[in-house]
Amino acid sequence: MRDISWLPADRWNFDDFFSYRPKAGDCFICKCLPVAAIAVYLDIISRRGFDQEALQSEKDDPIERVIHLVDALLLESIQGDRKNLADFDPFKHDEYIGDAPAGEDVQKEYAERVTEIYNSFQKQFKARDCADILGFCPFCIEMYDEKRQEWIMQGEWRQKCDKCIQYIVRDIIRKR
Repeated sequence: MRDISWLPADRWNFDDFFSYRPKAGDCFICKCLPVAAIAVYLDIISRRGFDQEALQSEKDDPIERVIHLVDALLLESIQGDRKNLADFDPFKHDEYIGDAPAGEDVQKEYAERVTEIYNSFQKQFKARDCADILGFCPFCIEMYDEKRQEWIMQGEWRQKCDKCIQYIVRDIIRKR
């Protein structure tokens, strides 16, 4: 397994990678899974040359691009349109890519890699939703009693998030 300890701790903060706040009761998949799916997508299109125009464009803001794609994927999964992350079509939502059609082989590679990561994560953590992994819903803090809210605010639960993120990063690197 590759060492990723060189990544600064502040880079593990994925708070900005989801601008849409789900309603109470929405099923919220662990953020690192959709981010991993988008990382796979960006890896595939850059290796296959789809991204050359976007890489040279002044409008290409990598952070905004990732936020936009992750939000699109999460919105579809929350609304029930996507039960499987591998079914998401990032080409349809990537406004930086232009009209480059994705061939079957590209979509197949994306689906296979995302499915592998998803299954590996599910096997490792026995869950895929934040509430199941953390023991509370990070978007419903106001629903918990004062003692639980105090515990949440202390932030010790973030260690679980860090483990999930680190696992995903290692998995992507290993399977690239």
